[in-house]
Amino acid sequence: MIEWLAENVSVFKMQHNAHHEFKLSVEQHLLHRKRIGEALFFLNSKDRETCVARDELWELRIILSDGAVMDIAGSSLDTCVGAARTAVEGERIPHLAA
Repeated sequence: MIEWLAENVSVFKMQHNAHHEFKLSVEQHLLHRKRIGEALFFLNSKDRETCVARDELWELRIILSDGAVMDIAGSSLDTCVGAARTAVEGERIPHLAA
């Protein structure tokens, strides 16, 4: 998983429960990120609901060699990397939702 990221993206940053640093719920954190123009995208709405219900959030920011930035969130690091891999390999993610 980490090897794939290192081989396929220029820069990556992962965080787990960064919202706890500011004493925010997942829902508050997601609203804040959207407000500042850094919306996090989930592979599907069920995964978003899981994160909110558990108050647990993985975040993955990737920057591609062309400068494109993707901020992906999910209930696990595997989910985030899977969504990134799908996007990077040129497949469309029709249900990627904020």
